[in-house]
Amino acid sequence: MSQRIIEQVKKVPASGSRLMTPEECARFLQVEVNTLYVMKSQGRIPYRKVGHLLRFDFEEIVEWTKPKAK
Repeated sequence: MSQRIIEQVKKVPASGSRLMTPEECARFLQVEVNTLYVMKSQGRIPYRKVGHLLRFDFEEIVEWTKPKAK
């Protein structure tokens, strides 16, 4: 795991998951916000709706980035 990701993980509260805005998630994944929206609309990335707001669960995104076992 890269040092940057380790620092991000340390910022997550121990009491539960952290929901990220699209901008925070895009910054974490090092992609453009528009790319994130395309991935969301294609069903390629896990997301949540909080009312009318789009949010990404930090722990789900970290798991999603891990290589899939064959």
